[in-house]
Amino acid sequence: RALIPDPAMPPRVLLINCTSPYFFYIPMGAFGLCDYLGQRGVACRIFSPSLYPEAAMRERLLAVLHQVQPTHVGLVCHWQETAHGLLDALAVVREWSAEVVTLCGGFTAAFFGEDLLGTLETLDYVVTGDVEMPIWELLQGRDPLSIANLIRRVAGRAVRNAQVWLIDQPTLEGICFTDLSPLIDAERYVEKINSKLGFPLMLGRGCVFDCAYCGGSRHAFRLHSGRQQPVVRSLEAVLADLHRL
Repeated sequence: RALIPDPAMPPRVLLINCTSPYFFYIPMGAFGLCDYLGQRGVACRIFSPSLYPEAAMRERLLAVLHQVQPTHVGLVCHWQETAHGLLDALAVVREWSAEVVTLCGGFTAAFFGEDLLGTLETLDYVVTGDVEMPIWELLQGRDPLSIANLIRRVAGRAVRNAQVWLIDQPTLEGICFTDLSPLIDAERYVEKINSKLGFPLMLGRGCVFDCAYCGGSRHAFRLHSGRQQPVVRSLEAVLADLHRL
């Protein structure tokens, strides 16, 4: 399949938040990515299967795919418990289209990127670490060989590009992480998270602590994202997100 989209067709992105019985929260980066791409004129929507009965998920996702007509589908595999949700969603996406470009990101996807590409022939790319700039460049049809944070196939083998891109503070502060407008059926999500912990705030990326159980610890960030130290948002940027929320 041709993995570089037709330049005459404006890119459209659908992010699918892969779910499990244990996790239904949408990682904050999904909202930020939609805002980042939206600022650059790219239409981006979020679909979360956990908002619907399990028996209705397939038909609901197919309806969303028909409605959005994405050129690229991003699968959010942030926690390892969502691996089965990734397989289910990817199967539905491929049932809908054999040509749409599929990519996967999140902590778990980044760490197991080569395994994912080696196992799932229907998955085209894995994006590791900070995804904003790499996905933007992929949408623009840039040569995958030159895109940072990208795992791709070469002669049937998964290859991780050597280039690493880390988001800087000005770019991170210029992104809104509390705009719910890209999320399909957002009111369902708000109702569901308000019954638990509420909406999380994006303070930064990385951590100074090294808790052994945490995929967002200092050592874990070095492994899956190449991040050596945290990047934090200013008080003003966090307050702006609170006001939006």
